Amino acid sequence: MSKRFGACVVCGSPRERGEVVCPRCGHVHRRDLWKLAILAVLLLAVALTLGAWLPGSFTWDLVRLSLYLLAGFFWLTFLARLFRVLKSRIGCWIYLIILGLLAVGVGTQIGLRFLDDRVTYDEAHAKYLKADCAAALPLYEHIAESLHFIDAGGYVALSEQETGYCIPFVDAEELQTSGDLASALMAFQDLTKTSASPVLADASRQRALALLDESAPADLADAQTCSHLDDFSADGLLSRPRAQIPAFYFACGEFYDRQDQRDESLDMYIRLLEDYPVHALARRGQSALVSNPSACNQMERLESSRIAGRRDLLPTLYYDCIQVFEASSRADQAYELYLLLFSLYPEHTLTAQARDALPGNSAACTGYETLPEFLVADKEFLPNFLYQCGQASEGRKDAAAAIRMYQAFLEEYPKHALAADVKSALANLLVQTARESGAGKIAPPQRTGGTGAGATIVVIQNDSPEKIRIVFSGVDPHIEELPACEACQTYSLVGPEFCPEKGPIGRYTLKPGQYDVLVEAVSESGVVPFTGKWDLKDADRYYSCFVITTTINSGP
Repeated sequence: MSKRFGACVVCGSPRERGEVVCPRCGHVHRRDLWKLAILAVLLLAVALTLGAWLPGSFTWDLVRLSLYLLAGFFWLTFLARLFRVLKSRIGCWIYLIILGLLAVGVGTQIGLRFLDDRVTYDEAHAKYLKADCAAALPLYEHIAESLHFIDAGGYVALSEQETGYCIPFVDAEELQTSGDLASALMAFQDLTKTSASPVLADASRQRALALLDESAPADLADAQTCSHLDDFSADGLLSRPRAQIPAFYFACGEFYDRQDQRDESLDMYIRLLEDYPVHALARRGQSALVSNPSACNQMERLESSRIAGRRDLLPTLYYDCIQVFEASSRADQAYELYLLLFSLYPEHTLTAQARDALPGNSAACTGYETLPEFLVADKEFLPNFLYQCGQASEGRKDAAAAIRMYQAFLEEYPKHALAADVKSALANLLVQTARESGAGKIAPPQRTGGTGAGATIVVIQNDSPEKIRIVFSGVDPHIEELPACEACQTYSLVGPEFCPEKGPIGRYTLKPGQYDVLVEAVSESGVVPFTGKWDLKDADRYYSCFVITTTINSGP
């Protein structure tokens, strides 16, 4: 006897459990029908959730398929009861036929999907085994995107796995196709170690080997490849290591030079010369090394390295670094290299060139007393050196240094053939320097008589308590000094009306012509120098005296 399940809400007749339609009045108990609908929706939601969050194994596929079928059964039962299909025999048959069609349709779809997946996967896998991932990926994608109630043959999982293997391989191929050979090489080299697919790991190795064999090192050199050169060798990716490694060293050195990474390029050239000293590229590597500015800052490293004994390396390095230091105003460091070059390689051809360039070094000019003995042994070297130092100092606008060089020359070599040129240069420079320092102006001398044709005499009397220098810069340059007048005084504000005529007298015979004249105190007493332009005529005698008057700006 069936268990009672309440009463009909219309006629009050008792209801059996599961009875949706009242047999007496025909009322449909829709609340119970909706329970079926809600249950079907819940089952469908659970199936979709499992599909989204759980792995695609065969077991879980069966669970999801069962939930889908159960949800469909509940929906179909809900509709059949809602429209009272099950009240008649025909309705029951229709209901059963639809259930059967649903089961057959699902089964057929699973079978057809299985057959299509197998054919497609076999084709894709064959291409994968040949490392033709670009052709395999669309086939794997077709399998993954098709409707699957259940992964009957496991082809979806296999496709997803091999797709994961193929994607980085295809990315590397695309880098190679686009012409980015260095990045492609690094991608293939990485896959040889990281790919979980033995097929693609081996294919990556072959691609890397081919790139290294067929591409010029200059096309492969970049920051990544140059920092992994040892890895290429260790991984066995170089088929001709004794030819390829030195070529890579040189190419990487040039790459770093273009990037202005001088320390890194220096390392490449050193490795080239140390590991492959007789290679055809060694000479070019040596030239690039000595012209590298970083080599000058790592001199001790190079001097103590295995390549220090290479012919011409150190003398060329010293000479080139001299130029670098001179250009960066490091005269002291340049001079040290001059001395090293002179002492260690006195017979080298670059030593002769360095000797000619030495006057351009201010430190050498200032410390000319410390020049190597073999240089100063040549009697003509030092006078020429001092003169050239003076000229070089003038070229650098260093008037004080030029004056010191010219004065040293005249003190040491007053009778030398260059003495006249030095005196002219010194006289001109002294006058120019005095004018630039704010010198006062002196009037032309007083004409006192004649001397006879062909001679001009200038008489200067020093009526000051300071020793003075008189400079005539012109057609007949003279640099003279007059001792101080012990009996003379320094005047305050206003000088004497006439020359006191108490001090030492200097008589100078000059060629007639235009002269720039300088009169200055020799001591560092703060006396302002005076300059002027004198037009000295032929066969005339002139006289001028000088005193010191203290004003706001003291001067003779």
